[in-house]
Amino acid sequence: MEIKVQATGLNFRDVLNVLDLYPGDPGPLGGECAGEVVAVGSGVTHVKPGDQVLALAPASFASYAMTLGDFVVTRPDHVSSAEAATLPICFLTCWYAMRDLGQLKKGERILIHAASGGVGLAAIQLAKQVGAEIFATAGSDRKREYLKSLGIKHVMDSRSTDFAAQIMAATGGQGIDMVLNSLTGETIGASLSTMRPGGRFLELGKTDLWDQAKVDAFRPGIKFFAIALDHMMAAEPKTIRRLFADLMPQFSARKLEPLPLRTYSIRKTVDALRHMARAEHIGKVVIESASTDAITDRLTLRDDATYLVTGGLGGLGLKLAQWLAEHGARHLVLTGRSAPTEEAQTQLNALQNSGVRVAVRRCDIGRRDDLATMLASIADELPPLRGVFHLAGVLDDGVLREQTRERFDRVFAAKAVGAWSLHELTRDLPIDHFVLFSSAAALLGSPGQGNYAAANALLDGLAHERRSQQLPALSVNWGSWADVGMAARLKETQGSRWAEAGIGWIDPDKGLRTLEELMLTEDAQAGVLPMNWPQFFARIPQGAEPRWLSELAAAARQASDKGDSGPPALRVKLEEVTPGERLDTATNHLRRQAAQVLAMDENALPDARRPLNELGFDSLTGVEFCNRVSRAIGHSLNPTLLFEYPTLESLAGYVVRDLLEMECDAGTAAATVTEAEQAEATQAEALDQVEGMTDDEMDALVLEQLQRLQTGGAADAETSSVANRSV
Repeated sequence: MEIKVQATGLNFRDVLNVLDLYPGDPGPLGGECAGEVVAVGSGVTHVKPGDQVLALAPASFASYAMTLGDFVVTRPDHVSSAEAATLPICFLTCWYAMRDLGQLKKGERILIHAASGGVGLAAIQLAKQVGAEIFATAGSDRKREYLKSLGIKHVMDSRSTDFAAQIMAATGGQGIDMVLNSLTGETIGASLSTMRPGGRFLELGKTDLWDQAKVDAFRPGIKFFAIALDHMMAAEPKTIRRLFADLMPQFSARKLEPLPLRTYSIRKTVDALRHMARAEHIGKVVIESASTDAITDRLTLRDDATYLVTGGLGGLGLKLAQWLAEHGARHLVLTGRSAPTEEAQTQLNALQNSGVRVAVRRCDIGRRDDLATMLASIADELPPLRGVFHLAGVLDDGVLREQTRERFDRVFAAKAVGAWSLHELTRDLPIDHFVLFSSAAALLGSPGQGNYAAANALLDGLAHERRSQQLPALSVNWGSWADVGMAARLKETQGSRWAEAGIGWIDPDKGLRTLEELMLTEDAQAGVLPMNWPQFFARIPQGAEPRWLSELAAAARQASDKGDSGPPALRVKLEEVTPGERLDTATNHLRRQAAQVLAMDENALPDARRPLNELGFDSLTGVEFCNRVSRAIGHSLNPTLLFEYPTLESLAGYVVRDLLEMECDAGTAAATVTEAEQAEATQAEALDQVEGMTDDEMDALVLEQLQRLQTGGAADAETSSVANRSV
């Protein structure tokens, strides 16, 4: 029969499987599940399509699982799918071991090792049902305290063999009747030493196995049983069906209960495996399928709480406010430094007409006193604050040499200072959500946005700091939002450049769906940005990318190399034209490449004789430009050449004549070279002049230049060179 999987129980066998430590062939991941029957074979009559069931099902880490009808039973109505996934392996194993094989009786004593795990807790339920006296071990104080909370009197440490002496002392030297073992090493001998004649040793482990002969040699009179449910499934499927028939009425009558569990989305399966490998779990770990995620993993906000959105009157803030309302929020506070625009007010009115109370607060989020006053008004006038969404921010772009303390402070105030003040002023409130809208600039860098990248990096660090204090926090490094947000206003001027760099735009609806997924995880930080990585890394010299992106960069460049396996476009074109046309052809190609890098209008190409720094080139755009030209000519172009050939025309002459060693019009090429040589000669002459000046003459020249700059005047080329060099 076929089952649409809703939840899968995770077992230590799966951990051994992924670690490649399982003795023999472990088979595919997954051994038990709960879900809905979608198809049955002709021999299956006890369930039908549409029934909710639980099952032993190999390969159940999947959307659909196939298994024998003997291994499937109907799920009790009061048991959820996640709870049902805790039942098959643990309870079938314990029922078969303790009731069928060991025949545990009232008044007997049983030692249950690793008793806080799934099998251990199932065994405790069955032992209590029989009326046996329980001795239990666990590997940590937390787990032992949990076992004591269940009313177990004899709880001991499983990480040493001291339990043996403790058992003999507690029983007056009589010992115990049954051991349910999953431990290895000297623990086995220590456990056997506590058993009295006629005892039953039930082995559940897969490694370091004993057998009856070894047990007889060590402790005569003890019966040894090795329990392997997987072998029984293959050899005795009817026995499995009988065990289910014995067991399930106990759950329907609520004489037995599902195990305590921790659920993970299937997207977090690796986290679940790590959690189990570290032996941190109590009870069962359950993986819920993607189909279940769609039903249960939906963010629900409280209708008796207030949610604050800083920067809430902008396009993205208003979009988020509508999204919060759709998820149950009924009290919103939106802040901004200015009153809402007419368009914003229309959206606010629509929200209020839908039953949402919207309070607009004029507040400079970078001023702590303003923020404290605003938060006090929420406490006085509205339901308790349970969520903070920090979107406020400003841009003041400029390369680092143009930045000032004032420009940094302006950007930091709204973004970083505001976030820190929100953290401190709400730290003692019962906040459920503290969401920081950070930027991809803090992850990848962004030309001209050193202040903005640094401010957002503080948000990322704050999220991790709050998590270390057991406070809620999520920082999302967003890429550029389409149609809303600060970046959207730059789309017309910067959009083509970003597209050339492989950076896409986030659709607002898709972005907010991603935000919902992130808020349902335990992540402190996540980056969300549509990227064409081969295009992005083509702009960055190999090895200059952030270390955490090195593997991705290598893969992207490899893919790019495969895609760029054709002949170099400019070189091919130069070979097709006459020598007299080559320089103009190369110059025009370089002008088009420069226009694309600088996001200029292609109908107004840059002046080929104007210095590159005057065109707007900086270090990053210079690297991107050289990478483009390198691919076009099939030769590596070092970005430092832009200093030696400071115009597009002189660079074109170098590419054609020196790098590609092609013949071109001698007069034009000579003129181009002469221009570069003349520039170098002028610079050398200027340096000679500076070296011959007195201190007073140099000071006078600097003052003259500063006065010209302040009045908007321009010195001639030679004087400018001298002044710049002397400064």
